[in-house]
Amino acid sequence: MCKLDAKGKPLPEKYLNADYIQNHLKKFDEGAAFIFTLEDIANPLYKIFNPKKFVLLKSDMEKIITKYKATKNTDFLEDALGYKRGSLKNKEIFVYEIESPVVKIPSGNEGGVNELWIPGGKTSGSYNEAVLNDVIITHNNSIENLSNYTPFD
Repeated sequence: MCKLDAKGKPLPEKYLNADYIQNHLKKFDEGAAFIFTLEDIANPLYKIFNPKKFVLLKSDMEKIITKYKATKNTDFLEDALGYKRGSLKNKEIFVYEIESPVVKIPSGNEGGVNELWIPGGKTSGSYNEAVLNDVIITHNNSIENLSNYTPFD
């Protein structure tokens, strides 16, 4: 019987072998990145990003940004990142980069997960993903409080 986490999904270490997990997480030594919008940091109840925020490889994010800039196709962007269609339309998007992130394989129970999530460390758009492992990034509801971000466009 496969061990389940608190929400009933199997823990990644129960269905992925240790070598796969180690090799996948090692890729993130190059750095990681995630996107955010001003709406994501506007809620006064939340002064930090989710400490288990989904991140992509820095190089994968760069590929996605390049393709998006060439096409301005929001559907492509949402599909690549595993966002629901329409969730990024007409929003100013920023990229936050993290050098030497502390990450783990997503379990599918992190905040921000949606029905597009698939197990195994890839977005539904087939890009490498992980989640931050309790990394605190404080924004205090203002983009001026962040240092490692750039506008997406």
